[in-house]
Amino acid sequence: MKRVLAIHLLWLAAFAAVARFCLAVPVQAAEPLREARAVLNLPPDEASRGLPVVLRGVITYIKPEGRPDLIVQDDTAGIFVNDLPDNPPPELRPGAFIELRGVTVQGNFGPAVRYQSFTLLGTRPLPEPTRVSFDDLQSARFHSQYVEVAGVVRSVQIDWQLTPARLLLKVATPAGQMDVWVLRFTEDEGLRLVDARVRVRGVCLYWSNTRRQPISLRILVNDLPSIVVDRPGQLDPFLAPLVPLDALLQYRPDGSDQHRIRIRGVVTLHRPGEVLILQNGPLGVKIRPAVSADASVGDEIEAAGFVSRGGYTAELQDTVFRVLGHPGPPAPQRLAQSQFAGNLPAPDLDQRLVQLQATVTALRHHSAELVLQLETDGFLFPATLVQPERLPRGLQPGCRVELAGIAEVRLSDRLRLRGGGPDLFAITLRDAQDLRVLQRGPWFTVKGLLMASGLGLAALALALLWAVTLRRRVEKRTTQLAREIRSRHDAEIEFKATLAERGRVGAELHDTLEQSLTGSSLQLQAAQLAFEAQPQQSRDHLQTARRLLDQSRNDLRQSLGRLRADGRPRRDLMTELQEMAEPMALGTDRRIVVEGSCPAERVPELIGHHALRICQEALTNAVKHSQAKTIRVIIACVDGTLTLRVLDDGAGFQPNQAPGPDNGHFGLSGMQERVKRLGGTLSMESAPGQGTQLEARIPLPPHQPLCTT
Repeated sequence: MKRVLAIHLLWLAAFAAVARFCLAVPVQAAEPLREARAVLNLPPDEASRGLPVVLRGVITYIKPEGRPDLIVQDDTAGIFVNDLPDNPPPELRPGAFIELRGVTVQGNFGPAVRYQSFTLLGTRPLPEPTRVSFDDLQSARFHSQYVEVAGVVRSVQIDWQLTPARLLLKVATPAGQMDVWVLRFTEDEGLRLVDARVRVRGVCLYWSNTRRQPISLRILVNDLPSIVVDRPGQLDPFLAPLVPLDALLQYRPDGSDQHRIRIRGVVTLHRPGEVLILQNGPLGVKIRPAVSADASVGDEIEAAGFVSRGGYTAELQDTVFRVLGHPGPPAPQRLAQSQFAGNLPAPDLDQRLVQLQATVTALRHHSAELVLQLETDGFLFPATLVQPERLPRGLQPGCRVELAGIAEVRLSDRLRLRGGGPDLFAITLRDAQDLRVLQRGPWFTVKGLLMASGLGLAALALALLWAVTLRRRVEKRTTQLAREIRSRHDAEIEFKATLAERGRVGAELHDTLEQSLTGSSLQLQAAQLAFEAQPQQSRDHLQTARRLLDQSRNDLRQSLGRLRADGRPRRDLMTELQEMAEPMALGTDRRIVVEGSCPAERVPELIGHHALRICQEALTNAVKHSQAKTIRVIIACVDGTLTLRVLDDGAGFQPNQAPGPDNGHFGLSGMQERVKRLGGTLSMESAPGQGTQLEARIPLPPHQPLCTT
C-alpha cells in the first residue's frame, strides 16, 4: 500500500514539474505583417481575421475632414487605412514617414488596415508614381497605389456637398475618361485646367458594389500642384480651331486630338440640359452641353467641345455654345418610300432633319414618351415623341402619316461584328406638329371589332345597371314619400290634439286653481293685518286659506289625473336606467344606485324615452364635473306623475352662474326642453361643496291608472 502511494506521489510531482515548465515558457504571438503587398495578397476571409500589421511607409493621401481617409505606401505597395479618429493629429500629412500599427480588415474593394496607432519617423518625398494608362487602370490592380496618368481635362466643377468641398476634373484619354478629385484647390486655378494636357499624380481608388466588384475609379489628389500641365488649354473656348463636320474623328497619323474643337451649324432640336442637334449643310451632329443654355430651333450657333465616339457618328461632349443668329431651321430632306426598299437609303442620314411618309403599325406609351412603330416599303422603324400634347386626330394603327424629325442610324450587333452599313433607323420628333395624319386607318380590324364589341357589351351592362338602379331608387323614394306622408298626417293630428288639450287644461286651471289661489292670497293678507289686533280672527283667516289651498290641491290632482295616457312602454324604465348607469361606474370607486319602482306598463314609450335621456344627461354631468363618490337615481310614479331625482355628493356649483347655450353648454337647456315638451317640471338645487340635486316631474298621459311607490 505504501509502495502504491509512493508511485502516485512521484506521478504528481512529475506532472507539477511539467506544468511549471510549460507556464514558464512565453506564448509566441502571431508575427505582424510588415509589408503592404502582404496585406493586399490576403484572401478576403484571411483579411477579416484581424491579423496584426506593423509597416513603415509614406503618407500619399490624407483627408482629415469629415470621415478621415488615409493611404500609406511602402516599398511594396499602397494600402488604405480605415477607422481613423476624428480630427487626426496634424503630424499625419502627405510626405510623413510613419510606422503604422493596426489589424487587417476586408475593405470596400480590397484588403485594408484598421488604424490603431502610429509613430512619426520623419518626412520623405512622395514615392515615384507608377505611370499607367487608362487600360492599366481598368485592370483594377492599382488600388490604393500612387500613380501618374496623362490626359486632357474636359471639364472642371466644384462639388460643394462633399466634406470638404472637392474640385472634380473629368480627364480624357484616347481609351476613356476618368474622374479626378482634388482636395486642396483654388477655384480660379482649377478652371484654367480645362482643355489642358496634364499629368495627374494621385492615388487610384476603386468604388465597388456589394459583391466587391469595381464599378468606378477615382484619382485622389492632395492639391493642385500634384497636377502637372504639359500643354495649357485654350482659356477662351471659342478660340479653339474651327473644324468642319465631315472632318470629326477622321484619321490622323499621330492619332486623334483630345483637345477642344469648334463647330458651327443650325439647331434642329434642343432639349435643355440633355441634348442639342446641330446641322450644317447635309451633315448633322449630336451635342451634349456641359451646362443648360438657351437656344431655339433655327438658331445658328457656334459650339466648342470635345469630340467623342457616338452611336454611329461622332458627337461633341462637355460643350459650350453661343448663338450667332437665327436664319431658321433647314428644310428637311424628303425621303421617298422607294429609297428604303427593305433597307436604309444610301445617304448619310445620322442626326439629319428628314421628312417621310409611313404607316403606323402600333403605338406605345412609355412614361412621358410616345413611341410609334412605323413601316414603309417593308422597312420597320420607330419614331419617338417626348411629352406628347395635342396629338393629331385619327392617329391609330393602320393610319398613314407624314412625319418630320431627326434621323438616327445604328449598326446591329451582327453588322458591327462583320462590317457593313447601318441597318437600324429611328426618328426623333421635335413636337406634335411634326406629325400629320394623311389617311385614317381602317376601322374594320380585329382590334376594332373587339373594341366595338367591348363597347357594346359595356353599354348594355351600363344600361341594365342603370335600369336596376333607377328601379331601386324609385321604390326607395316611393317608400320614403309614403312614410313622410304618414308622419306628417300623424304629426298634424297630434298637434291639433295637443292644442285642444292645452286649451282645455288652461280653461280648467283658470276656473279652478287660479281662483282658489287668488282667494288664498286674499285670506293670507287679511290674516297678516289682524295678526296683532285680533289673533282669533287671524287664525280664522289662516284656516280659510288652508281650506282653499286643499281645494286647489284636489283640483290640481283631478286635472293631472285626466292627463294620463294609455300607452305601454316596450321596456321597463328601471331596467334601462340600471343598464345605462352600470357602465358609468365600472373601473372607478364611484357608486351609482338606482332605486324606486315604477312598473313597466305604467310609463308610455315616449315618456320613458325622454326620462331615460334626462337621467342620462344628469348622470353624465355628475360623472364629468362633480367628482362625486355616490350618485343616487330615484324613480317613482306618484299621483300620475313620474318623478325622477338624481342626487350626488360632489363638489356642487352655483346654478345661477352655470354656463348656458351662449357658452356652448346645452345640457341643462336640453333637459328643460324635454321636460317642457312632456308638460313636466325640472328643478335643481346645488351649492359649492354640498352636491347637486336634480328633480324632474313628468305627468303621465290621461287614462293611466295612478301608480304608487
